[in-house]
Amino acid sequence: MGTFDPKKGGHLVLWEPKLILEFPPGSTLLIPSATITHSNVPISPQETRTSFTQYCSGGLFRWVDNGGRSDGELRVQDPALFDELGRKKGGRWLEGLALLATMEEVAEPFTGKSEVEEQGSGGVDGSSPPLES
Repeated sequence: MGTFDPKKGGHLVLWEPKLILEFPPGSTLLIPSATITHSNVPISPQETRTSFTQYCSGGLFRWVDNGGRSDGELRVQDPALFDELGRKKGGRWLEGLALLATMEEVAEPFTGKSEVEEQGSGGVDGSSPPLES
């Protein structure tokens, strides 16, 4: 949001993937900000840029995973489930990453081609048949 020249400033910088993206006024992007360091390129002093951030505490996700219990309550009430969930926590970020769209998926509405179609008769990795529609 705002009034600025997106060619000259306001770019979104994603540090870990080493990307700098033009981010015009009115653009929307959802990023897991706890796992991707991000910033913006400055705009000119006479320009304006506004953004808003939505936040969801990790404690809410733990509460749901724990069946409506805190970690302390779960540890006492169901030690086996507490241990199982503890083992899974190290890979949770991979589950979240798998939910994000790939560049091909983002481009598909504009190109009219899916990754499966571009691969020919094989699947995405060329080893399996294409998905049924």
